[in-house]
Amino acid sequence: MTGNHVQHVNVLKPQLGFTLVELITVIILLGIMSIAVVPRFMGSSGYSEYAVQKRLLSALRNIQLKSMHDTRSDYCYKLIFDTSTNPEFGPPTASFLSGQQSASCGTTIDYTSSSYLRSDLGELANDKLLLQVNDGASSATFIQFTNSGTPLTDVGTCSSGCEISVIGEDAAKICVASEGYVYAC
Repeated sequence: MTGNHVQHVNVLKPQLGFTLVELITVIILLGIMSIAVVPRFMGSSGYSEYAVQKRLLSALRNIQLKSMHDTRSDYCYKLIFDTSTNPEFGPPTASFLSGQQSASCGTTIDYTSSSYLRSDLGELANDKLLLQVNDGASSATFIQFTNSGTPLTDVGTCSSGCEISVIGEDAAKICVASEGYVYAC
């Protein structure tokens, strides 16, 4: 039996482009994204605070480790904070050799010390940043570490925790727990 079979061939038309609705949707989405995202990449606002936070966190941990590896009790392992309109931070000395006890307990920043332990003169002010250092409710000018790694300040022992804020367009914070744990908070 021979039948007339009609074969249906589905001929698909190749798609030649996008529809007008798809094009308009993509253009609107790109416009919204450019308004929200592009300003973030145009300047360093908000980023410099976090860069300084990371450097300061590293410097605090470095000073703390140095204090824990040195059993001499007459040396001061600390970072000094200038919280004025020209903020800076750094150690009082780069040398912890014998005979340098008084220099290690100084009250001014040694700008000849390693750059990973301090800020450069005018660096934070140029980025329009401020520093705040608090031991509980009181302002502090330095954080020092004992041989066991616990913090001390000029106003206390960080018993309720110390907080360092790097303030610009955003605020990046570092916390120092009373036991000595240093972390970004």
